[in-house]
Amino acid sequence: MSLYTRCWTRAARAPSHRTTWRCTPTRCYASTTADDAPWFQQLRSEMLGRKVKSSHEYIDVNTDHKLIDTISTFLPPEWCSRTRRSRLRLPLGHHMVWFNTSMPADELLPDGTDPLQSPGEPWVRRMWGGGSLRVRPGAYHDPAKGFAVDSFIVCAERIQDVQLRGHGDAAKIFVTIDRRFARLDTLRAKRQARGGPIFQHQLLHEEWGDAILREQRNLVFLREKTPAELEAIANGQMVAVKYLEPPGSPDFAHTLTPTRSLLFRYSALTFNAHLIHLDRDYARKVEGHRNLLVHGPLSLTLMLQAMSGYIGMEYKGKQVLESIEYRNLAPLYCDEQMRICGMKKKSFDDGHLYDVWIEGPTGGVAVRGTVRTVTTPALEDASKSVRSASRTETGSASDAHSSHRSRQESNRPESSQASTSTRKQRRPGRLPQIRLSSFTVPPVPRMLADNQSPFRVVEAPPSPMRGVMSRRTHFILQRLYPQSATELSIKPVPLVRTYQGRQYIYDPTGVASRHSRYLRQGIVKIEKISIRMLGGSGGRVSRRRKDSRRAS
Repeated sequence: MSLYTRCWTRAARAPSHRTTWRCTPTRCYASTTADDAPWFQQLRSEMLGRKVKSSHEYIDVNTDHKLIDTISTFLPPEWCSRTRRSRLRLPLGHHMVWFNTSMPADELLPDGTDPLQSPGEPWVRRMWGGGSLRVRPGAYHDPAKGFAVDSFIVCAERIQDVQLRGHGDAAKIFVTIDRRFARLDTLRAKRQARGGPIFQHQLLHEEWGDAILREQRNLVFLREKTPAELEAIANGQMVAVKYLEPPGSPDFAHTLTPTRSLLFRYSALTFNAHLIHLDRDYARKVEGHRNLLVHGPLSLTLMLQAMSGYIGMEYKGKQVLESIEYRNLAPLYCDEQMRICGMKKKSFDDGHLYDVWIEGPTGGVAVRGTVRTVTTPALEDASKSVRSASRTETGSASDAHSSHRSRQESNRPESSQASTSTRKQRRPGRLPQIRLSSFTVPPVPRMLADNQSPFRVVEAPPSPMRGVMSRRTHFILQRLYPQSATELSIKPVPLVRTYQGRQYIYDPTGVASRHSRYLRQGIVKIEKISIRMLGGSGGRVSRRRKDSRRAS
């Protein structure tokens, strides 16, 4: 069996100011013993020697909104508020939809899992055993250097430990994955200063380094089903599910029923093709489960979302999640009721300790964890540092521009310098007018605060997409270059009827006239045309004067 062996730097020592013995908080290293089989010692050495996998991704708000839309139907609306750009930071656990393994489909294992952490045959069945999450509150929630949207985050992961438990067909291999998350801009700055793969070195030799989030995943690998087990499953024998007793009466609880659409959408978001979450026949006939299994990461996401919502409402944003340790004790199935519960366990000066668990349909515990909360770090200092950094960058840029202008003035001839010195001073109350090519514009608003600055940036308006011509120019061009018609087409003027008339249609063949309603019904009387106003060379003549002329 694999045991933990402490590094030599963890030897017990007696401090001068304290009589009790203690150990320094350094890392532990796992070591094999003679009890382990030679094949496992060789396998363990090979797995621990695998390369560190590193990747970076852009944290966009749209992907986070997809996660919220996926789980919001199954949780209270006050627990599932969307992340806004003004809020910047991501809630704990939302990183699960990023930094997932991507490889061609023909390289996946038969059950849809990736082989990066797999021991290989005959250990071909994988389960999610549990894990932990821990953040550095001051760094994680910092809008300038934290886990925020619109930023690039680097993830580095490695196999930290491999253990063999059990004997024979009941043997299991436990693989512990260590993952670190840090800001890409921070690592680039250190790499330019020191050189080399900084984050990989920190992952192997340092407790935190530049990481703002640490995650441990415990994966369990089992042997392939024997023919006898497959025959028993075909005869209707299913996996026995054993739930534990709940730790107590919860302070809050929420009941939900996961559906196939929830499992599918979460699998798509996390790029997870494991068949036990997607194929019901595979889950029943091969693995022996009665339905699709709920993801281990999905259970973690639901617990963290529930805890974040409850803590935010209970303490009005004054408490945030710092860490969680959890274990998957029994499977949770699709279309079966489950309940998320939480209970305060202990209180500290700067936070609280909660027990959080998920109950199955019978009321037993299937997932259990411990959540630590801390006081929300004050971000005013961080925001001030961001503003001061921006002011420093602006000041350095203005200094560079002013120095460039001073060099230009020093290289200018004496006559031009003399002419410059004799220019009139601007009036302090007037805004300077800046002339660009053939038009004059006032300075932009951001330059009005310092009109006496030696350097001023002027942004000209964009050029029009196409030529613009005024009406007067268009009329003059038409008069200068008249266009004659190529051919003349004379058509009869249509008849105008006041009522009971149809639109006139030009019909030279007389087809419409042979079928006209006038031939069937006779002439239809229309009202008499009256002339309302006449115009001529002598001006306008009224209708009354025209009627008097006709009478005379």
